[in-house]
Amino acid sequence: MQVDAKVAADILDQFWSIHGQVSSLVAERDEILEVLAKDGRHFVLKIYNSAEAPQLADLRARACSHIAMHDPSLPVPEVIPINGDLQGLANIPGDAPRVVQLMTFLDGIPQFDVPRSSKQALMIGRTLARTANALADFEHPADRRHLVWDLANAAEVRPLLPSDTSDRWAMPAFILERFQNDTWDRLKDLPSQVIHNDFNGHNLLMDPQDVTTITGIIDFGDVTRSQRVNDVAIAACYQLRFGEPGFAGACDVVAGYDSVSPLSEEEITLLPALILVRLALAVTITEFRAAQQPNRASQILKNTGYAWRALQHLSGIENSRVADQFRAACDKENSHD
Repeated sequence: MQVDAKVAADILDQFWSIHGQVSSLVAERDEILEVLAKDGRHFVLKIYNSAEAPQLADLRARACSHIAMHDPSLPVPEVIPINGDLQGLANIPGDAPRVVQLMTFLDGIPQFDVPRSSKQALMIGRTLARTANALADFEHPADRRHLVWDLANAAEVRPLLPSDTSDRWAMPAFILERFQNDTWDRLKDLPSQVIHNDFNGHNLLMDPQDVTTITGIIDFGDVTRSQRVNDVAIAACYQLRFGEPGFAGACDVVAGYDSVSPLSEEEITLLPALILVRLALAVTITEFRAAQQPNRASQILKNTGYAWRALQHLSGIENSRVADQFRAACDKENSHD
């Protein structure tokens, strides 16, 4: 149920004593509203869907606040407290109570909408590593949530693949089968922590005057505890430069991350497979959900076209060769046999 502008204004007044203009922003699951207060301050009001567990909403807000506390120069939103808490429970006419949060608005252009470069991808990798470092000691009762977008759970997505065996789905099916039969056994014991888990170009805002500078890290909706290398794979898979061969762009992200937080030999070895796993999840989950919810298909499928193009672009490349490229980009001795 969509919340109208008057109800949103009442929520702002009730919880934060803020008055101003409210306008809706695009969101997949919840309601995101831009707030321009009468005193000139700029906020984002998040009204979670009625099925959202308050503990999960609290996880996202506290992860964001933890980053701000441990690395204040990282451009994450400031969560505006309510009597010491980071969220409220609002009564919505005709609906169940819904969790609400308010945070500062961050200016910038989504990274998916600006030209790409090696320097930009390096910065994305470095920024992700700083974000992971800031979250390294973060704990929350809900951080071990079971999330379909967690790469560690990729094998569970195989039943969502279409029943047809068309060429279009052969590569995603192969990637997910290989994950279940090989990659998971090698991944499960690698270092884990709470990770952002969705460092894609829609969730990174760039300075319009210098598109290599990140002005915002947003959307902590998929934050979870998982292997830290999964965070790197997700960021890297969305920075491919299709005008260049193979994993160009991804190599820069990996090098940037490693320059701040060194990756182990096993993490680098698994990265090519994990990048493909994320792309396979992206096409499988989103196409399944779009078929179930056709009224929201355009939002659900916002990254799907890119993922299909990336899978085609990367088809036929041996993972061992890519891992060697990652080692070279990180200036590590090539130890692949």
